[in-house]
Amino acid sequence: MTALRLLGVPLDRHTLLPYARLAERTAVLDLDQLDGLTNLLQTAERALLLTVLPEPGLMALRRLARENESARRHGGASGAP
Repeated sequence: MTALRLLGVPLDRHTLLPYARLAERTAVLDLDQLDGLTNLLQTAERALLLTVLPEPGLMALRRLARENESARRHGGASGAP
């Protein structure tokens, strides 16, 4: 956040709050995947896998959603001049 602030993009609590709410919802979805598991080792393994493996896919989904929203807001295909 300091780097963004130094580049003239301040992030205050009002800007970060919606992201925090999305992160909280993501945490709920993550932990929902562990519901019903009774074996402690199985739960720990699943938690680790759900933390590490989906990350690249989630970042790709975010980029796709951003591209879609940009096209919706600005018309046409994103990336078009």
